[in-house]
Amino acid sequence: MAGTVRETIAEQIKADSPEYVVKAFSAAKPEINKPTVFVWRENLTNSPQTASVTHDLRVALMVPGPQTEAKENELEDLLHAVLVSINSLTFTQWDNCDRATFFDNWIGYEITVIANTDNIYKP
Repeated sequence: MAGTVRETIAEQIKADSPEYVVKAFSAAKPEINKPTVFVWRENLTNSPQTASVTHDLRVALMVPGPQTEAKENELEDLLHAVLVSINSLTFTQWDNCDRATFFDNWIGYEITVIANTDNIYKP
């Protein structure tokens, strides 16, 4: 596994789809007008009875607007690629996926991802 869970997810998406811009953090507007994915962690939950940690993460994916049928198709391709990447990791599962608008004219989705790992914080 990479340095962090979010980095591992971002690296998997980037490895599976090198044509997309993938960042392991939530950022301001993308630097270039290219399909973009951001991955960040929102919450950790300790499960001492199982010596594990549950990570609640968000994955935002977006394509630059304005919204057209071609952009909608591009977004669907991006969504498919990202979900396949998330599902390829044995410790992750996506929970829900909500349509969103970013930066006034970027269309996209925000995906809730749950990851379960060993508790590396326990001595």
